[in-house]
Amino acid sequence: MKVNIIYIVLNLFFFIFFASCKGQKEIIDKNNKEILNLILKEYDSVLLIKETYYNDKSLKPANVLNPYYRVYNYKIMDKPLAKKNDNIAYSVFLKDVDGVVSKKELDEIKNKYQFWSIKEWESSNIENNKIKIISIDNIKSYQNHIPIIRLSEPLYSKDKKKAIIYEYYVKNKVGANGIRVIIKKNGNWKIKGGIPNGTVN
Repeated sequence: MKVNIIYIVLNLFFFIFFASCKGQKEIIDKNNKEILNLILKEYDSVLLIKETYYNDKSLKPANVLNPYYRVYNYKIMDKPLAKKNDNIAYSVFLKDVDGVVSKKELDEIKNKYQFWSIKEWESSNIENNKIKIISIDNIKSYQNHIPIIRLSEPLYSKDKKKAIIYEYYVKNKVGANGIRVIIKKNGNWKIKGGIPNGTVN
């Protein structure tokens, strides 16, 4: 009898555990899809590279956070508002993301995401039928056409109300890369701002 009770308790535990994991995955998948389409809405038509950075050794999840860490190291966020507004970088790029993700939250995200988990975007993820998905292997065939973007999977804060995503953009062999800072407000994701990382030639 005692063995049966232990067996039942263990089965119940594993059922709850796996149901919880499945529920969490469904929430993350839904958030990923919403954030992907939110960014794609900014483009009338664009080519999306289907591969994320899963197999790209040059960009680990921790690297995505570097532009935000640089902002904090730059110390501009610590200055009085009048001094901040005198700074061109702050006025143009940093004002919208000031204080959105704290240094503590950045550290939590960095510790949480050691590896990428999404290998590629699927056409079923995309709501806009003007968006075409291409492979990174075919990028040279399209470089003189409409813009091409490549996106990392979103990195979420502990409370799942903030996300940071890396974006690479190129058109006519010229482009840029950086991060987007996205927040969830009243159940909807909204792009709060971005921090550039560099230009691409």
